[in-house]
Amino acid sequence: MFNRIFIIVCAGGLLSCTAFIKQKYGLQRPFRFDTKKDFLRVIEKENLFPSKNILYIDSSSVIDFFQDMVQKENISIYIGAYLNDTILIKRSDYLNENESCRGRIENEMLLNTYRKEYPDSLKIKTKKFSSYKLCRLSNNSAFVIDKDLGKLTFFLLYSYSSGTYYRPLYQKAFELQHNNPDNIDIYIISTDPIQWLK
Repeated sequence: MFNRIFIIVCAGGLLSCTAFIKQKYGLQRPFRFDTKKDFLRVIEKENLFPSKNILYIDSSSVIDFFQDMVQKENISIYIGAYLNDTILIKRSDYLNENESCRGRIENEMLLNTYRKEYPDSLKIKTKKFSSYKLCRLSNNSAFVIDKDLGKLTFFLLYSYSSGTYYRPLYQKAFELQHNNPDNIDIYIISTDPIQWLK
């Protein structure tokens, strides 16, 4: 009898924790926007990241992007750090153990930002990142990695339904960019269906 009561209490506690977390972070909120401007206005109001750094996937690249990044690479939020259009910095074993952990992602970004050089053992030749057509949400212009400035370019994913859970990560990432403007750029790629909004 005691075992049954214990199991019921534990299950109730877990369910209430799940509800609390969903409410606290706004998880699973529905994506209900008519225009890109409406979506941008909400994102700017939430102050998660600068609007000029928000990208969305063009409709012609959605399938390839999701197949390559989400399914094959099993990426949840941190895409990686690119030296240029085809050279990705290898992820640390520490990050690979838990790729959705905010603290591990922050650590990875700090490590790569302050690294003095990138030996060949850390460079991974990849498919051209520019093969995915990405657009800036702020003005719908095409996005291209700037190859000439010698900056490291970080890409993170964002989904409106994930609420504000990753807010501390985005804030620390853009603080890192603010403190290292000559060394890094950071872009957020929204996985929401923005490409089909007016």
